Amino acid sequence: MDSYGRKPWEEPTPAEKVIELIEKGNPGQPPEEFSIKTSPLPSDPDMHTRTEGTRLSFFLEFVLPFLFRRASDAASYKAYFSDSTINIKDKVYQAGSIERVEAHGESYLDIHAEGEVILKVPMEEQGCEELVKWAKYHRIPVLKTGGDELSRLQKILIAAAGIAVFGAVAAIIIYFSFR
Repeated sequence: MDSYGRKPWEEPTPAEKVIELIEKGNPGQPPEEFSIKTSPLPSDPDMHTRTEGTRLSFFLEFVLPFLFRRASDAASYKAYFSDSTINIKDKVYQAGSIERVEAHGESYLDIHAEGEVILKVPMEEQGCEELVKWAKYHRIPVLKTGGDELSRLQKILIAAAGIAVFGAVAAIIIYFSFR
């Protein structure tokens, strides 16, 4: 097993490949040109609820995911990388103007320029490995943050607190209803 808990024959996920490139000193030469498709919405929302044979079931299982995908495709765009420039929504950034690239856990990459995030890309997208190579080639700092782990812990704590509150309210209701 490796540091991710994979067996030797298991293929690393795209996010694990990106993290490995970030941790390498020199990941190699990036391609001359590549693009990354960004998507603000999940490409395959998990909206499946089983309520056999109802119109609600059809809506939740087919219509809603279809609408999410359509909205995602309409709002998505491509960022084009070539030699030392990035073209995002018809705005061109030189490699020298990029402040840093941040990897948030194993979720997404942010590119910072001019004091703001100019691009946010899920690590599963094709081209993220090339993005890391491009940034390192142009000596742009590529930072790893543990934002994903902290948010996961926060979610667990919030869920536990919610369950405790629900249990306390249910106990109070039961106590006073059978008194």
